[in-house]
Amino acid sequence: MSDVKINSSQVDDPAIEVFVAKINSYISATVSLIGNILVLCLVNVKRDRPKFSINSTSIIYVSISAIVFSVNCVLSCPMIHIHSKELLIINNGILKNVLLGRLSLCIFAFFVLSSAMFSATSLFLKYMAICRNQFVSNKKLHMIYSIQCLVAMVWMLTFANAVWFQHAVILDNHQHPLKGRPALFATMDQKSLTLSLSLLMVLLISAIALMLFCSQRITATINTLQDHRHKNLQKRTFCLLLVQTGLPFLLLHVPILLEAVLPVKYIADLLLDSLSLLYSWYPACIPFVVLWNLRTKLASVFTNYATNKA
Repeated sequence: MSDVKINSSQVDDPAIEVFVAKINSYISATVSLIGNILVLCLVNVKRDRPKFSINSTSIIYVSISAIVFSVNCVLSCPMIHIHSKELLIINNGILKNVLLGRLSLCIFAFFVLSSAMFSATSLFLKYMAICRNQFVSNKKLHMIYSIQCLVAMVWMLTFANAVWFQHAVILDNHQHPLKGRPALFATMDQKSLTLSLSLLMVLLISAIALMLFCSQRITATINTLQDHRHKNLQKRTFCLLLVQTGLPFLLLHVPILLEAVLPVKYIADLLLDSLSLLYSWYPACIPFVVLWNLRTKLASVFTNYATNKA
């Protein structure tokens, strides 16, 4: 394993910015844990109904993934620095152990791809139900999610292979806030990194293309419905699904892409590093979308509870 020395001028982060990033991850993780645990409790109350079983399975997968992602954000709090010749991902979380700290950064990379694939899968299942009138069984749903996780895991291993074996060490004459933190590093001319990032781009573009196709076909099909009550219901649920599937791109993928394409020498480092504050809010926002979609079921749970107590 070779050590790569990096001057702190390449990672110009004041102590206050590092502190804000940590507090941001703590707050978002707390909101995410409370919201997603509430969603899991609600789903477990209603999942015994056959018509709700498929939806509950998807919601359970989303909530559990969001909880794991939030906990990992507290552990890693990744700060990504993409320069013309190198890629540096620093662990700014509570994990100071080098091995575990770098592993948590790899887990973050896993969620970067798996979140995009899950969004595409969700819209595809909606497309099959609305446009093809074909509903996926629970068994097939588990298989789809398993394949999705396997693909994301394989890509994560290719990425880890590219960034794991060069140990980046931040050096400075004074005590830099990120000095000695676990990090992943690779030069941009590495063939293994080029292959991994190219594969990521292909998978992300494919996911986006599938989402656009399914969204267009679902919208066209809903507009042809004659029953206004059913039409309005489908529009509402589809809009909520769009919000849920769009959150990963707005709060996770877009900030990472901006860090890669923005001209660093013309953009303040503070702006680029502040983009990392958005990552952890993706799993924190999801339960609010789910709870809004299930608000009538939530109201019935409390109504039944109050009636039984009376």
